[in-house]
Amino acid sequence: LPGAKQGWLARMTAPPGQREGLFPATAGQRSLWFLDQLAPGGSTYHMPAALRLRGPLDLRALAAALQRLVDRHEALRTTLVAVDGRPMQRVRATLTVPLVVVDAPGGPAAGGPAAHPARDPLAQLRAAAHAPFDLATGPLIRTVVWRIAPDDHLLLLVAHHTIADGWSVAVLLSDLAAELPGGSAPEPPGTLHPVDLALRESDDWEERIGFWLAHVADSSPPRLPGRGELEGGPAGTATGGPARGPLPPAVGAGALPFSPMLPSGEVLGGRTEAAGASKKTDKNR
Repeated sequence: LPGAKQGWLARMTAPPGQREGLFPATAGQRSLWFLDQLAPGGSTYHMPAALRLRGPLDLRALAAALQRLVDRHEALRTTLVAVDGRPMQRVRATLTVPLVVVDAPGGPAAGGPAAHPARDPLAQLRAAAHAPFDLATGPLIRTVVWRIAPDDHLLLLVAHHTIADGWSVAVLLSDLAAELPGGSAPEPPGTLHPVDLALRESDDWEERIGFWLAHVADSSPPRLPGRGELEGGPAGTATGGPARGPLPPAVGAGALPFSPMLPSGEVLGGRTEAAGASKKTDKNR
């Protein structure tokens, strides 16, 4: 193995919590990094969670609990940097993620509109959820709490999809609930971090690349529709247009509504196998 790869593998196989430095990115991270380079500043791949917290809240304890989560979870200390034009994971040994506290008197304490619309905490929450992340500098997690009243708060936790998904955000919230009373949420054995996933992917990367290169060698490139040929939202946004029509009877026989849409991938990609390669995760749900 080249010297650089030997160094990566040695550091990648170190236990989580002892890893620091540059590591190869996962396939998913490479895709998201490319999309961010293509259209920087977007919020399509933000994973937000908002909570209404009623009752006394110790903000110092909340900030300390959030920081303990960052210290424990390697992904929350990870950013993506470009090395020779390719994305790499950069894991920091330590990273401080501040809890931003915003006083929002006159907010929707009783469920009604804010007394001062310009300071509406719900509007501020939406803006904070959509504020862009810098994938290279990070942090790729943001926490903000709005103090509407001494016993009424709004908490926002938003992470970029390069380090979290819907499942892991739910895990973070569960861990936070365990941490707040001064407890601890130990990491389950066998937990995979992005660096672990990159190591697993590297085992069969060359084999997979060889398979697809051979498979598409005789295929003609598909013609994708031009920018002016598609209906939908403004150029550069993720807003699409509506598509209405009856679904086939198979949907009522146990199939998901997503299933009849898979053939569209065949139309665009020109390959049957590409249509069947839908995204899946290794989770039992």
